[in-house]
Amino acid sequence: MQKTLLFLFIGLSFTLLFTSCSKDESEEKKSENFTELIIGEWILQKTVLNGVEEIPEGNCNGYNFWANGDILIEQGVYYDPLDGVYLVTGNVLEYEYETTTTNRRRKMIIELSSNQLILEAADGSKEYLKKGIFDCTRVFNLSNRN
Repeated sequence: MQKTLLFLFIGLSFTLLFTSCSKDESEEKKSENFTELIIGEWILQKTVLNGVEEIPEGNCNGYNFWANGDILIEQGVYYDPLDGVYLVTGNVLEYEYETTTTNRRRKMIIELSSNQLILEAADGSKEYLKKGIFDCTRVFNLSNRN
């Protein structure tokens, strides 16, 4: 009886040990996949905040992520893109860019596949993006010229 309980305890211990290890490895793989899958041009399809959808004009809003950690933030045809750096840790995307000050953003990766990316900001807004190629013909306001 004691031998049976001992073997049962050892078997249960090994099962828990291997289950814990495989779970950690799969979460690590998921994180690695996010780091690899995010590379490329992501075009903003819509933004949703408090149930209100906003659809951007054209194909010139979104992000371009490079494997070396650089990011280009496209802000539409009326603004120049912003250069910065990014880091993916687990399902968290953090990026930083310079304007007149240093700007830092942190967003949760809700979904990331080879052609769809959904990000959620701290205010609850969500960005829905698809992989594609930017078409950014800049529009300049000529009325401000001398």
